[in-house]
Amino acid sequence: MKRNFNDVILIRRAKNKDVRAIYSFICELSRHKLDYEKFKQAYNTNLENPEMIYLVADHSSEVVGFVSCVSHLRLRDGGDRVGEIKDMYVLPYMRTMGIEHLLLEKLIVVAKTKGMIRVDVNMNLAPDDDNAEGDSDRLAGE
Repeated sequence: MKRNFNDVILIRRAKNKDVRAIYSFICELSRHKLDYEKFKQAYNTNLENPEMIYLVADHSSEVVGFVSCVSHLRLRDGGDRVGEIKDMYVLPYMRTMGIEHLLLEKLIVVAKTKGMIRVDVNMNLAPDDDNAEGDSDRLAGE
């Protein structure tokens, strides 16, 4: 039976203090350790960039999930603003609790407030996720 933790999961904008958790998520997604100082600098720069959306799932003051999205004016859409999900990660022990859907729901709300006509999926999934390809297809609506 799938447990539902919606009432104790807070989806919020990422903050400077979340950098270590997100760093570990991205290292796992990329399958190698990144230069932390360089990562931290890029992360903090991106937090201030209005074209970037970084959201985290917070459970009991622990960051347990993350999604990143970049927006741009897409020429093939006539110059309309389109979002593109780049990374998504949820801690393995939390992956059956619907956190991915909570992150995506909040992302869509934020994207609409930024004038995006849609959000496309082009992201990295956890390397040990047996359903990574299927998850990407499902999120893309295929």
